[in-house]
Amino acid sequence: MREKEPAPTGLLPLEALPLLGICGGETAHRRAFIAGVTAKCEALHLSCAVFKLQAPVTKKVCDQLHVLCRQYDAVLVESELPVLFHHLWLNDTDRGNTGQLFTFDHRELANGSVTDKVVEWLGRRWLDAPVWGCVLVGGKSRRMGRAKHLIRHQGKTWLERTVEVLQHQTEKVIVSGAGELPDSLAELDQIADVEGLAGPIAGILAALRYKPEVSWLIVACDLPEMNEQALQWLLSRRRIGRHAVLADLEGNGRVEPLLAYYDYRCRKAVEDIVAAGSLRINRLQGVPGVFIDQPPASLRRCWRNINTPSDLARHR
Repeated sequence: MREKEPAPTGLLPLEALPLLGICGGETAHRRAFIAGVTAKCEALHLSCAVFKLQAPVTKKVCDQLHVLCRQYDAVLVESELPVLFHHLWLNDTDRGNTGQLFTFDHRELANGSVTDKVVEWLGRRWLDAPVWGCVLVGGKSRRMGRAKHLIRHQGKTWLERTVEVLQHQTEKVIVSGAGELPDSLAELDQIADVEGLAGPIAGILAALRYKPEVSWLIVACDLPEMNEQALQWLLSRRRIGRHAVLADLEGNGRVEPLLAYYDYRCRKAVEDIVAAGSLRINRLQGVPGVFIDQPPASLRRCWRNINTPSDLARHR
């Protein structure tokens, strides 16, 4: 059974989420429009939730909407009255103009072009999620015999180099795991791996829980050839509905989850792996929304990890 967690902090404003109110008009018109949007989402293999709002937007309602946005690709809120976040007002009057997503001719509503605009907008909003970087340093390094993230090369530790590369491609970088940090990174946020778990999944899940509406580039600390081009390749494969991007270096079905992109909507799948008693993050393979691709040959060395002193000697 999963432990009860504290209420999440640092959530995005509702206006920043793929959340749209469908307001005004007759009930039948609202529901018909919502049915059109959900059908379009389903055709694109996107998950879409519908929330029926029957009272003002309270804190409890806000919390419920945040939870839905972390579980679905898009959330539609049906309401007779205008809402304070982005919405469409289906009446001919201008009552809902404050917060109105865009204006439209009601002939467009009939021919379906508004539905297309809504789905396009939801897709852009989906991709607006902030992307942070997280370096995993919680491994025991038994085969190396010393902390790998503190190995130095060309005047920098591997951790310092990894953080520097991530900082060029993400809004913020944190470290997950109990490893010692170099003095130069003393101001970096460091979170604990999830208690009771072992292996990389403990750090990946810790990041997903730490900022539940932030998406992540997750990087192990022992990939000394990782570069910005590999991160750009992962980010270039982001699409609405893709909850993770994992590399398959040889095209043989073996995925590489320790230099990968994890959308915040991937958290449920990771939680499910742990709840099933597994610690293998590569069980994401085959989960709907997990996208697997083969990187160009010129980038595949970025996923090469160093585990032993002999590996290290060959690398140098």
